[in-house]
Amino acid sequence: MRYVSHNNSRTAATAFASGARPDRDGTPITTDSNQAREIDWFDQQRMLQDPYEDYARMRALGPVVHMSAIKRYLLTTHASVVGGEQHPELFTAHASKPTMVRALGARAMLRKDDPDHATERGSTNPTLRPKAVGEVWSRHFRETVARWLDHLEEIEPDRADLSRDFAAPVASQNLIDLVGFPTSVAVKDVRRWSTECIAGIGNVLDDADIWARCDRSQAEANAILDEIIPRLRVTPDTSVTSHLIKAGLPEESVRANVHLTVSGGMNEPQDMIRNMVWALSHHPEQLAMLRRGEAAWGDACEGTVRWVAPIGMIPRETTQDVD
Repeated sequence: MRYVSHNNSRTAATAFASGARPDRDGTPITTDSNQAREIDWFDQQRMLQDPYEDYARMRALGPVVHMSAIKRYLLTTHASVVGGEQHPELFTAHASKPTMVRALGARAMLRKDDPDHATERGSTNPTLRPKAVGEVWSRHFRETVARWLDHLEEIEPDRADLSRDFAAPVASQNLIDLVGFPTSVAVKDVRRWSTECIAGIGNVLDDADIWARCDRSQAEANAILDEIIPRLRVTPDTSVTSHLIKAGLPEESVRANVHLTVSGGMNEPQDMIRNMVWALSHHPEQLAMLRRGEAAWGDACEGTVRWVAPIGMIPRETTQDVD
């Protein structure tokens, strides 16, 4: 799903209106801004608990709906989202008042269009390419997994929690290594920074308490960056932070993209671990196929990420009127 704001006199729903810009299959997203149905039943707590029933309800209303509570139009279908993504000249990532910029302290790559987006994304590739993961990071990941499996075994079964005692610390430690934070940084702190930053990015209702927690976490992470950025300028390494610096990005962009990595780099792996354990526990025949070698564990991991996608909504802003 994609939510859209507008910075002009026309509605975001009309950015693909009157057949001016079709979906991939040639069907206009909508033919009139008045066709965008109003959502007046938004309930934040219900959406936080389980959004999928509401998502289905929105899709049934049409490819474009308006939610007055957050003052946004939502593109609800795969075709409408793909259509918006294919036309960044109309649906820009460079929104005028994105919560992500507020949460990260500056504009990161996800709120930029090409070529700026490509430049910043490309600067992280040396750390995250499959070859680098295999040659540099796999050993660290295996050591982290082994350590926290031992920790999980030390806890009595009725006291153990898969997320708290394994998935979260594994994801957090891997993230610490990837961004180049020192060993003194605790996994519980990175988990909190990530959670509170994500809450800030999603704070479309402008909750003051959420901003206070987000600001605190951003300041704590910035204190670590104050320490490591000068060192990495002199002695670079293979971390994300080091490659952002080597790319010649302004320091505020380096910091913003490290915060972005922290915000997204913990929750998604943690959730993938939990979702995969749940799925294989409920589908033992699939687990048996993996154990017999009839299916690859890597394919199971990728399938889990596609099955429960880590990102459910991304913002865009219309750039002009379209008649």
